[in-house]
Amino acid sequence: MTNKNLLFIFRSAPCSSPMAQEGLDALMAAAIFDQNVSVIFMSDGVWQLQPNQRPSAGKNMEKMLRALEMYDINQLYVQTSALQERRINPQYLSINCTQVTDSEIRQIMSGADHILSF
Repeated sequence: MTNKNLLFIFRSAPCSSPMAQEGLDALMAAAIFDQNVSVIFMSDGVWQLQPNQRPSAGKNMEKMLRALEMYDINQLYVQTSALQERRINPQYLSINCTQVTDSEIRQIMSGADHILSF
């Protein structure tokens, strides 16, 4: 099986729908099968990076995000403009992500074999 460059884009807030949870499940499954994965948190998806979230139902997203390192998922990016628009201080994100501009996001997208958006 040939490894693919998979880009996962998270645009959904963590509690607005099951999309964020389903995306994380798919991300981890891809990593288990040794695919090259990258992640970008954009738009309302940056809310997933807020610490100390208390889900009323479902899995704790923060714990799952912290587990990404164990899956060798190290290419984690966050859209700088989305953080600024939502007045989120990148210093207080629950995981370390590289801030990227919209033009850098386009470059990352152009290098992906497949893009999955959640």
